[in-house]
Amino acid sequence: MKFSDKADHYESHAFIQADLAAWTAQWLDRLDPLPGPALEIGAGTGLFTRHLVSWHPDIIATDASAAMVALGKENVPSATWDLQDGWTPRPGPWGGIFSSSLLQWCPAPRQVFTNWCSQLAPGASMLHGFFLEGTLEELRRISPECLAVQFLHSGKWEASFKGAGFDLLDVEVCQVQYGFPSGIDLFRFLHGIGATLGPRRLTPSALRRVIEECDRQRSQSASGEVESQWVFGRFLCRRLD
Repeated sequence: MKFSDKADHYESHAFIQADLAAWTAQWLDRLDPLPGPALEIGAGTGLFTRHLVSWHPDIIATDASAAMVALGKENVPSATWDLQDGWTPRPGPWGGIFSSSLLQWCPAPRQVFTNWCSQLAPGASMLHGFFLEGTLEELRRISPECLAVQFLHSGKWEASFKGAGFDLLDVEVCQVQYGFPSGIDLFRFLHGIGATLGPRRLTPSALRRVIEECDRQRSQSASGEVESQWVFGRFLCRRLD
């Protein structure tokens, strides 16, 4: 991941992440009033923060990248911004924990969720939207080495939330298709958002072969584009008292 290096250009490239943030935010009105300030982790440049501040008056938006926090302050000044590691946030008690386009990178979900549970006030809620198994499936079929992250099935995430002490109120999974003009455009998109999948794992010649295969499949596609599958998931939880 090179999100910090791409902070200046992130928003201009992250249209899929913006779609996920908006889709996840549709569930905010389903939450009970929060018993304290809301903590957003992995807030980046504020794609999800924009939705949070219009819903709750006390948002602490955090990111592990100082460059992202600086841009977030400019983009969403009504939130309070702070530099924090999302996997081990500062002690609460928090009225809720929120994120979008982050948890697919979580190294140890149950351990992280158990830590979060201990930082939440009794009855506090969580809402998280992120990418699930099936995301970038076309690239995985061409070359598994393209993917720098192993996308997990929603059932594994549900088990991790429940095992950490959360009541899972609702889950929804949505498959979305995006098209790119060419294979190189797809990889430029991934590079532009800091998720440099191919260049990290593949040699230049191997990456070139992957791009050529993407273009070969594009030539056979009814849309005339390189098809890119993304699987969105949103998870609504409450801490068990």
